[in-house]
Amino acid sequence: MSEEPPPNLELQIKISKLLAVGFVLSLLGTGGISSLAALILGLKARKIIINSNGEIGRLKMAWWCIIAGALGTIILPLFFISKLKN
Repeated sequence: MSEEPPPNLELQIKISKLLAVGFVLSLLGTGGISSLAALILGLKARKIIINSNGEIGRLKMAWWCIIAGALGTIILPLFFISKLKN
């Protein structure tokens, strides 16, 4: 008797890969374009996860990408503004 794969397995794998890239970008690019990319990937993954009605997981990871990406995106302009004032 063979087990059937869970529904939306391909979508879960896609989301996991998307969030893995977003996680790495959020760690590597504080204040750069990669922080913005992490933010966008997190938002995209969150939308797909919420629309899956509980079939796709990793919502906490999506929030990590959103929060870390947003913070990294905000830090860069603040850094430049503080340098300009000095």
